[in-house]
Amino acid sequence: MAHHKNNLIIYDDTQPFQLKNHIVINGTVEYKSNFIINSQIGGVLIHHIDMDDYIGLSCNLGAYPISSVVSRIFSQSKSYIKPTTTTATITLNNQYETTKIRSTVINNLCSGVKTEQLIEDKIDCRYYYVCQSNNSKPISHLQCPQNMFFSMKEKACTHQNS
Repeated sequence: MAHHKNNLIIYDDTQPFQLKNHIVINGTVEYKSNFIINSQIGGVLIHHIDMDDYIGLSCNLGAYPISSVVSRIFSQSKSYIKPTTTTATITLNNQYETTKIRSTVINNLCSGVKTEQLIEDKIDCRYYYVCQSNNSKPISHLQCPQNMFFSMKEKACTHQNS
């Protein structure tokens, strides 16, 4: 196991793991999963998932013994937050006209741009356009990371909607 600033590397142990008082455990996957949760690290990567016994014959622990342990530990964790989904219904009175107007605005959005420029999406502040010189249409429509908004003042995604 190695740790430096925000980076953590945990490697597979070829020998059983020994704790205090000479207690030996073979469950290093469980120990490492708990360590990751307690350290509030972003997640787990199983490098050779193809080596996770998908038939359940070699170690008598059932199918997928490694990923099953990781899943069980993370599911039981108090810090585990199950994703929620919400559904929104949007009703447009005149979808054809809205699409036509938006398309016309986007096609001419970059007119007059002399150098590469970022331009806000006036409909949704989480998005912005990338314009290049001599091209009236944007080359890209990008979204800011979660909980961030595009700021024309900063010409970047920020945490405040400005």
